[in-house]
Amino acid sequence: MINKKGEIFKEGIKREFKEELGATLNDFQLFGIYNNFYESKNDSIVIFHSDDFVIKGAVNREVEKYQFFDLRELPDKYLEE
Repeated sequence: MINKKGEIFKEGIKREFKEELGATLNDFQLFGIYNNFYESKNDSIVIFHSDDFVIKGAVNREVEKYQFFDLRELPDKYLEE
């Protein structure tokens, strides 16, 4: 995500959710900030958590598909070995 000029981080996250998923994100909390140095890159990954959103099911060219899973019932392909 890249913030637009003059846009605060929280506004940018809400805008991205709206643009990419057709979702209204009412409230969210920071879950964690992680660094990825794989392949000599230095990427920062910021993860948020929210239980307060409305999603209409829209997708665009950046999001082909999304699904929701109970944490205790994740498909095997998403679990680390």
